[in-house]
Amino acid sequence: MEKQGKNDFARRGCKTALGILVLLAVWQAAAWSGIWSAYVLPPPMKVAKALAGMAGSGVLLRHILVSGKRVLEGFFIAFGLAMACGILAREVRTAEEYYGGFLEFMRNVPPISLIALLILWFGIGETSKIIIIVLASFFPMYLNIRKGFVSASKNRLEV
Repeated sequence: MEKQGKNDFARRGCKTALGILVLLAVWQAAAWSGIWSAYVLPPPMKVAKALAGMAGSGVLLRHILVSGKRVLEGFFIAFGLAMACGILAREVRTAEEYYGGFLEFMRNVPPISLIALLILWFGIGETSKIIIIVLASFFPMYLNIRKGFVSASKNRLEV
């Protein structure tokens, strides 16, 4: 039985590798075809060289760390707001009547569609980027936290 599991794992790995190779071959063929300029669709080797250069110089790591910091800030802000709204929904049942409609409206607006407005209001700096992350992560957290608080018994919440 264990040997069968290893064979399945190896088979899936080979299929995944083959899929990646096919994707790279199609990408290379599209780059060679000349339909798009190398500026629009650079060949895979040019991308790999740029990746290696950025990784070697430390630029890539610096950008990854800045993006990670931004994601963590947005996540923790969204979590704090979602937790506060979830607790409020549990403790003051009528409070949700006041803010629930606004949250329901904003939940149905894709955060990506607000990028132009956020850049106009807050500029192209960190603030608008963090707000997009907050908007994208707040609603799933809020809905789950609210459901957990509202459906939990009072005894469990006291613990």
